[in-house]
Amino acid sequence: MKKISTVTISILSTILCAGTAHSSNSIPNTDNPKTFLGPTAMLGLTSNIGTASAFSINGEAGAKNFRLGGTIGWNIGDNQRFKVTADYLWQRITYAFFAGDVDQWSQQGMIGAAYQYDLGDYRMKPQLDFNGFLSHSPSKTTGILLGLFVNPQGVTQNFTDNRRTTGSNGLGVSPGITFVPWLNGKMSAEVNYDKIFYDKNYFPTREDTNGFGGTLRLKQKMTDRIGLDLLAAFRQPFNNFAASLSWSTTPGYGFWIFGLFGEYTAGKRTLPTTYDAGISIDWMLDRRHETVTPSLKGELPVSQPIKDALMEWTATPAVYLPQVLSITDEQVTLD
Repeated sequence: MKKISTVTISILSTILCAGTAHSSNSIPNTDNPKTFLGPTAMLGLTSNIGTASAFSINGEAGAKNFRLGGTIGWNIGDNQRFKVTADYLWQRITYAFFAGDVDQWSQQGMIGAAYQYDLGDYRMKPQLDFNGFLSHSPSKTTGILLGLFVNPQGVTQNFTDNRRTTGSNGLGVSPGITFVPWLNGKMSAEVNYDKIFYDKNYFPTREDTNGFGGTLRLKQKMTDRIGLDLLAAFRQPFNNFAASLSWSTTPGYGFWIFGLFGEYTAGKRTLPTTYDAGISIDWMLDRRHETVTPSLKGELPVSQPIKDALMEWTATPAVYLPQVLSITDEQVTLD
């Protein structure tokens, strides 16, 4: 019996030592993980409601990324537009804790509003823009982890890691201007002010992010059907870079836009980093136009939709945060 006990103790000691040796290479965890959220498929439908209003519904579905949103826009004058957006986002993000990385589903709700004013028939067709948003993400407990690790002095210590991901409450405003700098090109520049309150329980008990940043957007029509969109945002919570290449069908009863996109979001102040890529499919539908073009040689007549500036503007949400604003929050106790 003593022999069996001795063998058992030896085996357990070997396993413990092996585990401790492994932990010494990974604890404390210094990883800076980057999460690939895709591949993601984006779907959108935009249509007018009447002569002075339009709506847009958009969704995303990926391996670690799901989004559902809706926008309603109105013409409030010959040269003014207003829209509101509601959006909900789910993402499975890798968070770095003291004892290792953890994949966690996080979620976030957002509401935003935007206003646009056409300055007049100037050479670059300038438009003034103003956007604002509110966001909320709930906190989530990851659990308590117990274990051993070897500290820098070579001493084996017990640790207790109480882990959670914070929720957040955010708000932001972004005045800007949109203009046409050259043929078939449209550029937007805006000043961002973001204020994010992270719901932390442990030290530091409050960790907020606030301040100014900027965003640049470029839409360039390469041919009648091919377009290129570029975005670069340098904001207080994150930097975001995105590009998409789109191809649109011949206009009929509405038209389809197919695209390829890529996006990279570099988190700041312990916010994780994510990136994504995938396809997009959008249907722009103008239901007001009931007349058709004459047919030739027995061909079926084709409906010609009206080019609607309100529909095109409504297709872009008033608020679009590329990532859930949630960071790690933990309390590590060493014995």
